[in-house]
Amino acid sequence: MSKFKKLLGSKNGHELLKNMAILVAGAGSAQIIGLAAIPFITRIYGPADMGLLSAFLSLTLIVAPLLTLRYSVALPLPKTDRMAANILATTLLTSFAGILIITLALGIWSEPLLKFFNMEALAPFWWLLCMSILATSLYETLSFWATRKKHFVAIARTKFTQTLSGSLTKILLGLLSIKPLGLLTGQLVQQGGGLLSLGSSAFPDLKKNRKYLKKRRALLALRHYADIPIYRLPSQLLLMLSIQGPALFFSYKFGPAETGQLGLALTALAIPINLLGATAGNAYFAEISRIGKRDPARILSLTTRVAAMMSAIAILPCLVLAVAGPQLFELVFGSSWHDAGMFSRYLSIYLFVQFVAAPLVNVFTVFSEQKKFFLINLTRASLMCLGFYVSDIIDLEPKEVVIIYSATLTAHYSLVIFSIFHTIISKK
Repeated sequence: MSKFKKLLGSKNGHELLKNMAILVAGAGSAQIIGLAAIPFITRIYGPADMGLLSAFLSLTLIVAPLLTLRYSVALPLPKTDRMAANILATTLLTSFAGILIITLALGIWSEPLLKFFNMEALAPFWWLLCMSILATSLYETLSFWATRKKHFVAIARTKFTQTLSGSLTKILLGLLSIKPLGLLTGQLVQQGGGLLSLGSSAFPDLKKNRKYLKKRRALLALRHYADIPIYRLPSQLLLMLSIQGPALFFSYKFGPAETGQLGLALTALAIPINLLGATAGNAYFAEISRIGKRDPARILSLTTRVAAMMSAIAILPCLVLAVAGPQLFELVFGSSWHDAGMFSRYLSIYLFVQFVAAPLVNVFTVFSEQKKFFLINLTRASLMCLGFYVSDIIDLEPKEVVIIYSATLTAHYSLVIFSIFHTIISKK
């Protein structure tokens, strides 16, 4: 309690907590809706449908960063809106150009391309996949602009809108027996929810700075942050591959039913990470970007307190999952989801450290440590691939594969947290 009082006593700390409270309020409401909707969704759609959704979401999250080259993460960093506006305009243009190429490729070769990844069941829905990729890319870009402008209420509102609209779409279309299209359409609605709200704020800023939108300025801005596509883009791709790797491996090794079981476990566990962890990260990122890398002592103080708060939030849910995961999943989601609960029991081991690390990784961006961020994600992806390769060679059961995966990520995220604090301390 004394730590919280100390934090509230500082101006910067109070501002950070205020912004985090706004975002967490919106995210918390969305989390309640998301959790409340899952039991209905799992009783409407079967494990095979959920397995298809996992593959759909995996491809979306892996491909979407390619559209922006991850320049979107640089939007909160420039000192002037002129430079930031040039980055925003360029990022939006690359997103639309990139999705045009992807749409043409999938429109012509969707079946052979998806079959290469053992996902030919998604071939009829290639157009929906393209829309989901674009929506994900645009939302990320616009949310980083909103972070720059400290429009945290708008971000919190979109988190609520995304979950509510996506969940209702999945349920309503499922009740109409539109399967699995209803599940995929709902995911698209969830990925793109809030775009109009954030866009209505960003585009007036673009219009205001339109006389400064010059090719020369844009090239200077992109060159200034060139380390982002060089290191941060590969890092993000490796990160997404690591996160989505279990679903991809299960789809290849065990089929859609087991993939659906794992998909539900990962979805349930991802809700607090994606909503609470990511939104807290937005507020944290905005504050340390404002402080700047020239004052690492203040960043260290804020980082320590944020890590403590994230730990306090995560500890109880993780313990509940570890003790009663299978029983809890059967009770909440239905008797056919026992395996998902068993998977969540083992995954909860790493959930705690991931939840703490999620907002703190923004330190690497502020201190221009993109190379370190890349190496961290390269290590994680390599360890994960090694674990899956060994699991495939010795023909492990699904439960044993999940245990190896969880143990690997627990070690990985522990090292990430250590690296974050080491980076800040080394700059003092």
